[in-house]
Amino acid sequence: GYIDAAEDIAAQYLNRKFYADSDALTAAVNDGSAGENPIVITPAIQVAVLLILTSLYENRGDAPSEGVPAAAARFLDPWRTGMGM
Repeated sequence: GYIDAAEDIAAQYLNRKFYADSDALTAAVNDGSAGENPIVITPAIQVAVLLILTSLYENRGDAPSEGVPAAAARFLDPWRTGMGM
């Protein structure tokens, strides 16, 4: 649903996966599904996911928007990796 999509959009923007807690992170690292630079979700990432979720819901009848909402990006940027130049 929308929450899964919002989390996926945030993870794609961050270029890393995030996990609910350290146990989930450790399990993902151990089974090889964590990818590079995984982290435990922070309060800022939680807020960003909620902002993305709100945007998805409010624009559910419209064509997909381009990128992450600016407000969400401000919360995600400190945790973003691999942005290139």
